[in-house]
Amino acid sequence: MKYLKILLNRRSLDTLIFFVTSKCNFRCKTCFYWKSLNRPGDLELQEIDSFSRSLPHFNVLLLSGGEPFLRDDLPEIIRIFCAHNRIKVVSIPTTAYFSDRIASAVARILLLDPGLQVNVRLSLDGLQETHDAIRNFPGSFAHCIKTHEALRALAKKHPLLRIGVNTTVCMRTIDGLDRLSDFVTRQLGIDDHSMEIMRGDPSDPACGAITDTCAEAALNTMIRSLRHRAGEGGTGFKKRFRTLLSAYCYSIQRDTYCHRAHWPFNCYAGRTIAAVYPNGAVAPCELLEPVANLRDHGYDFMTIMRSAEWKNTLEAIARRGCFCTHRCFIDASVTHHLRTLLAVFSRAVVQGITPKAHKGKGHSEK
Repeated sequence: MKYLKILLNRRSLDTLIFFVTSKCNFRCKTCFYWKSLNRPGDLELQEIDSFSRSLPHFNVLLLSGGEPFLRDDLPEIIRIFCAHNRIKVVSIPTTAYFSDRIASAVARILLLDPGLQVNVRLSLDGLQETHDAIRNFPGSFAHCIKTHEALRALAKKHPLLRIGVNTTVCMRTIDGLDRLSDFVTRQLGIDDHSMEIMRGDPSDPACGAITDTCAEAALNTMIRSLRHRAGEGGTGFKKRFRTLLSAYCYSIQRDTYCHRAHWPFNCYAGRTIAAVYPNGAVAPCELLEPVANLRDHGYDFMTIMRSAEWKNTLEAIARRGCFCTHRCFIDASVTHHLRTLLAVFSRAVVQGITPKAHKGKGHSEK
């Protein structure tokens, strides 16, 4: 039902990416926003309230930064979007360094709305030596594990708290991905491990983009893991469907990065998903330049979305068949492609009847 509503609502905002702060306590070698960090001018709480009021109801709030938990008012920011926009899911990535601070804030967020799903994504780029080296901060791995333990204790009382791991795939992390994946699954007990291919200009050139061969091997491993998980006995249909859809999105990412393939569906950047930066700049896509700033338009987000500049950007996206490897935009666009949803739905049904017997082959099913 959720995907049917999204499918039929192709012109309304469904997902907002909001960089709540530019402040960060780390200088990660893999960071591709390093030039924009720790700048003055983050939106104040009242400004956030104003632009939230201009937005329609939407489902998913993807927070980013900087380090979101450095904002003391983070729970209040999320409360604003719950009140004005009736969000169903909030996702918060974190360096996971400030264990007590994060656990306290998450505990407050969980009390805002009994129906709100709270996803906390721990940034983990390797085991201890690799992770600490990339973070440029000894002990960061140990802090991340401590944060996970604190969140896991909260999750026992709050079933809508989901803990996941984000890993940047680059030349500095590629060799340890198998060991890290095993650690995340077996030691941390986390089955939601997302891998994002390095993009942009990292602060350390040695952390640059990986070769096509390495990327294909890493993503194929992720795809196989997800399909295996979906085929395990006892997996409910909704979880099986979501897992298989995630595997399909990774296959899109693989084919785009490794084979320069275009998506087999349209990009919905600027229509159902958009980005707001710490200073109020607004863009249809993270990979495109901002179109305007909320501070220059009375904090009216929808006025910007209706502007000629915004429409020109959407026309340019459609004209050139814009495509990328950014999972947020792949995920937001695939949910509007009926043929894909039906194919994944069918596979989920078949695997439910014959667990582990159905082994398809991904995007273009190869």
